[in-house]
Parts: sequence; C-alpha cells; structure tokens
Amino acid sequence: MEVLSAYEGASGQLVNKSCPIFYSRRMMDYYQGLISKVLDKLQAWKGKLLSISGRSVLIAHVLQSMPIHLLSAMNPPKYVINKLHKIFEQFFRSSSIGGNNRHWASWNTLCMPCEEGGIDFRSLHDVSKALFYVPYWMLETRGYFSVKTAWDYLRRLGYFMPSKCWCCAQPKEKTLHHLFFTSVTASSVWKYFLLRALPSCIIWELWKRRNSMKYGEAVTTSRVIYQVSSTLQALIQELPGEGWIKVNTDGASRGNPKRSAIGYCVRNGIGDVCYAVGKQLNKATNTEAEAEDIVEALRFCRLQQYTKVWIQTDLMLLKNIIDGSWKPPWCIADQVEEIMHLLEGYINKVSHINRECNKLADHLANYALDFGDIECEEFWQMDIQGRRIVNEDKLQCPYLRVKVAKN
Repeated sequence: MEVLSAYEGASGQLVNKSCPIFYSRRMMDYYQGLISKVLDKLQAWKGKLLSISGRSVLIAHVLQSMPIHLLSAMNPPKYVINKLHKIFEQFFRSSSIGGNNRHWASWNTLCMPCEEGGIDFRSLHDVSKALFYVPYWMLETRGYFSVKTAWDYLRRLGYFMPSKCWCCAQPKEKTLHHLFFTSVTASSVWKYFLLRALPSCIIWELWKRRNSMKYGEAVTTSRVIYQVSSTLQALIQELPGEGWIKVNTDGASRGNPKRSAIGYCVRNGIGDVCYAVGKQLNKATNTEAEAEDIVEALRFCRLQQYTKVWIQTDLMLLKNIIDGSWKPPWCIADQVEEIMHLLEGYINKVSHINRECNKLADHLANYALDFGDIECEEFWQMDIQGRRIVNEDKLQCPYLRVKVAKN
C-alpha cells in the first residue's frame, strides 16, 4: 500500500484500492468485503413486506449491480459467484437470508429469459465472462470495437450466448437463417413444397401446355401460372362458412365388389367436426358404397334439422347425377331417388373434390374395414390419425398423393 501511495503522490493519479490486491492464489477472504456489502443491503430490507415481484426487481436492479465494478477489474473464482447466487436465491425465495421455502426451479433456470421459463435474472458467471473478454476484443479488432466484432470473437471462442431457438428441441443459436431455413421444421416445410408440391404441379401444367401448343392451341405463360395456383388451391380443404354444414363422404370397397364400407364427417362453419361415422356394408362396389354413404349422411342431416348443407364427394359420377347432367346406372337408382328426396327443402350444394381433400372421410371408411365401425360425436373420440387430419384441414394444408415406384 505504501508503494501505491507513493505512486499516487508522484503521478497525481488515484488507484482504486477497493478491489482485492494479491499475488498468490485467489481466496474467499479477498472477496469478503463484497459479500458483506450484499448482506448489509439485505439486512436493511429485512422485515419489509416485499412480494416476489418486488424482490425480483431488487435483485435484478440493485444486488446484481453491486459486483459489476469488481467483475470488470478482475475475474473472481467460481465459488465466490456461486456464494452470491446462493444469497440472491435465498432472498428471492424467503425474503430473508437463511429462510426456507420450496424451490420450484433452480437458479440457472431463473436466469433464463422470461420467454424460456425464467425471470430474466443475469447470471454473474456470464457477466464475468463478458467483462473479462473486453481486453481481448480490443486486441482482436486492433483498436476498433463494435458489438458485431465482439459477437464474432465470442463465436470463434465457442461461446453461443444468445437465447436458444424455440423452433428446435436442441438448443441452437437463434438467427433468421436458422429460423427460416436450417431448423428442422423449416427444412421439412421447404422440402415438402419445393421437392413435392410445387414441382409436381408445375411439371404437369408445363406438360399440358406443351401438348396444347403442339396441336395448335396457344397457352400463355400467365395461364400456366394461373393453373398452378388453382391446382394448389384445389388441394386445400375449404371451410364451409357461417351457417353452413359441410358433409364429406367417401366409400371404400376391397375388391369391387367385395367387402365395403362408408365414411362421412359433418363439419360446422369453422371446420370443427360435429359428427363422424365409419360403417361396414355388405358386399358392394365403390359406386354403390358412395351412393349409400350420401344417403346415410343426408338422413343424419335431416334428423338434426340442418338447413344449409354442402355435400362434397370425390366421385364425379354421383355429382353429375345429382346435378341432373347424367343418368344414374340401374345399380344405384334407388339410392339416387332417395338422395333427391332428402335434398328437398334444403339450401344445398353438391360439389366434386379431389381425393386429397377428402382424407378424413376416406380414413373413416378404411378404419371401418380394418378395425370395425366407428362413431364420433366430438373431436377427442376420434383416433389419433383422424385428429391429425382434422387439424391439418383446419389449417388448410394442401395434400399430395405420392406414389413410390416399386423395384
């Protein structure tokens, strides 16, 4: 201390003597002054009626600021910081030092951001590392210091201090590139649309344009773009709208004619399933099963006294028959007659959809063939695959049929 006093007198500069000065290994006694200051501050708050939120504010803005000057001047051992963390934690949980209370989360968890389940306390270990590396940043950047150069230097040292990405189960650095391109979810979405959905639609429309041009019909580029957009739109399950009930129907036959089943689902205006049925039939063809399915669905709608009914089927034959464009074959003449009778008095519409948009009804029919009849009056009564299809329909996700070539 005499040497430092002589230096101050000769140079006119004052030396900060509040930090421990030593030349051997670092010991707890050198930092006892800092710990005592923290305890004295807590002693002044003892007995006050402080809520948990009040204690968290005092810890974040008062107690955790007290060691900053010391941490910027030197790098204390871990057990000193752990001692401070223990004092902070005891005060936060019981409003007094040495008090007992339940520990619902560890201190490391409390130091995480609020979005990740913490309280946004600062870990003094991270603060110590950041302040300790400031001289190295200055040397690394050759006198030019910025936040960008500091982060670059930290990454080269292997420190990834930003919060982890919420999109991933594994903690990854949260960047825009990771969020939109390299995360597991983003990679799957890009792979689905760029490698499956868009190429198949674009190639099909380009091939149709080639054939049209070859045989004398001009097709513009704008027309191709419109057709691709329309195809993607047709693969999306459309919501019925307010006041309407939409019924998706599908029939299945294993052998045509052999074992067969029907499946239909009733949705309200926002796409929630009100009723769903999968039911086995006797030996029948696909067409007979489809016709019987529409009859069963309309009987249910009549029983529930629905007034606006929208029937969707993936069999163009039945749609044209109900519209009156085609005549029914003799094998379904009775069913068609009953369908026309049941549609009387409804505000109704019948439309044809792609098989991709009829996945739930198809699933119900095949479920009946594989496992037996199923009847669901609410979402949670459906099997897990049926619930997944309902959720994807409400999100209006496009469906694609993918055929795998056999070797």
